[in-house]
This record gives sequence, C-alpha cells and structure tokens, in this order.
Amino acid sequence: MAISFDQLRRVEDPFPPIVIIYGGEGMGKTSFAGDWPNPFYVQTGANERPPVGVDMLSFGLTETYQEFVDQCDWMLEAEHDRLTFVVDTLDSLEQIVIDEACARRGWKDISDGKFREPKDATAEVWREILRKFTELKASGFAVILIAHIVAKTDPGVITDSIPRYRLNLRMQDDANSLTHAADIVGFIHQRVSIQKEAGGFHKDNVKKRGEGSGERLIAVEERPGFIAKNRHKLTGALTYKAGQGYAIFEPHIVAPFGREAVPEEQEAEA
Repeated sequence: MAISFDQLRRVEDPFPPIVIIYGGEGMGKTSFAGDWPNPFYVQTGANERPPVGVDMLSFGLTETYQEFVDQCDWMLEAEHDRLTFVVDTLDSLEQIVIDEACARRGWKDISDGKFREPKDATAEVWREILRKFTELKASGFAVILIAHIVAKTDPGVITDSIPRYRLNLRMQDDANSLTHAADIVGFIHQRVSIQKEAGGFHKDNVKKRGEGSGERLIAVEERPGFIAKNRHKLTGALTYKAGQGYAIFEPHIVAPFGREAVPEEQEAEA
C-alpha cells in the first residue's frame, strides 16, 4: 500500500512517564513514590512496605502473577481516583515472574530449563508485564517501579572492566528490558566527598575515605559507575528532599491525568 506525505505526524510522548527508581537501603525510594499524585501501592514482597508517614492505598501483599495482573486491570478499568501505579519492588516481582514461568513450562525450579530456556521463559512473562505498564501509561497513569541495587562488573570493550550499580535482578536481560522501556531511570544515592589524610611519614602515603553529607541525589544521566537515563532532557543529578519526589520532575513531564471520565450520554447508550 502506498503511503502519502499527508500521513506524517509529529512523534511526541503525550503521556505520563514510566519511572524506575533504584538505590540502596533506606535511601527513600518508597517515600519518593509516595510523593507522586494519588499513588496506588502494589506490594510484591512480604518485606516491602512503605515507611512510617507514607500513606498509599493497597490491596496488600501480591503473591501470584494473576494477582498482579488483576491489580493492573483494576487500575485500568475500575472507577477510582488513583493516578500513580507503584510497584514495590521489581526484585520481588521477579520471583513472581519466575514462579509463573516455571508453572507454564511445568518446571519445579527455573534451573530445570536447559540452555536459554530459563531466560526465554521469564522474558515471555516480563513482556506481558511491560505491555501492562505501557497500557497504564497510555491511559494517563504514571508508573513508578522501585528496585534495589547490586554492583556488577561490566566487561570492558573500549575501556577496562568496571563495576557498575544496576537493578538487582537475577536475570540481567530482563533488567535491561525494563530500563529500556522506562522513560526515566533514576539512581538515588547520597552525595559522597573524598577526604584525604596523611597515613604516615612518607608524603605519598595518603589515605582516602568517603564521607556522606546526608544529601540525597537522583542521577538521571548514565555514568561509568551506574545506570541512569531520561527522555526529558534532564541532566546530571537532581537534589531530592523528603516530600519533593514529584515536584522535582513535575516541570519536565506530562502530569498523570488518569482515565478520562465517560460522558453520561455514552454511559446511557452502553
């Protein structure tokens, strides 16, 4: 079929973002998510919970893949005032994905698969989840995905091998798929300064130690030591203060608006 110049349209993103926020323990990841408008909290692990003072509505612990999908569908189809879909955490959701992949293949454990079978099995389930996240985004909801951190060494190609912080997922290909789908990948961390002090009589014997100021930053651009990105022309790292997790991104993103209300005449026809 021939195409016409008149069919060309400007390509832009008119929807709220999918955000991955990851970092170490106690850095404020869940508090950050709670700062976003009208959050709906999906708890995927028994040890995941909001800190004191962070109030989010939830159906409680999610234990199966179907329960997770049901909550996505509830967000998409039910009448409610929620605007932000929060998953706490991707690490715990991965175990749910692995359990679902094993059930579909008739395995007792993911290691029962041969060669690439385990990776293919989990990738299939994650693709379904990513479609749900994209559908939530396209329906006007912000999506906040929380993850813990792990340091892994990247093999060098044009440089020596270097350790990098990344999402703490067992299947790294799945972690890459998630970061690729996200509009923002934020690495939350504490600002660290390096202090030097003499370690002995020799002038070259200098000890270095890191000191933290307590100031928290969200890096939104990748650096050699960690993964980060954004599609909103943000640079460097943003200072994060309690209660300001949404405010620091608000000027740069499409605000979550939720599903548009169905006109009364359409409801009557239905």
